Amino acid sequence: CACDMDFNAAVRLLLSFTDGATDAQKAAEACRIVSRHVAANNRKRGSEYSKTIATSMGAVLNVVSSETFAVWSSAEEAVNNIIKLALVSYPERVLIELFKSLKSAKGGRGRKKTFEW
Repeated sequence: CACDMDFNAAVRLLLSFTDGATDAQKAAEACRIVSRHVAANNRKRGSEYSKTIATSMGAVLNVVSSETFAVWSSAEEAVNNIIKLALVSYPERVLIELFKSLKSAKGGRGRKKTFEW
């Protein structure tokens, strides 16, 4: 069951996701787990929290361009939640990274696998 998945397992699933090869419902649930983990650790700011945000964002961005509605909609929701939380702790850094990502995006919902921190 996807509900038994922990944060690390969710990240691994998202980073290895390919459409059709992985159960879409598990990938959608993994996006929600990652988003909840970032929110639950929001008060713990520091180097570990910035690594959590970077890891989470990279994993979720890996699936945001999925062809499966459940996956990409969960991924987009997770991206929005992670950005909202990151803006509180790292406003300048988030804006710089978003600008760099937008500048290098190649149309539409292009796949961006890394989020540099």
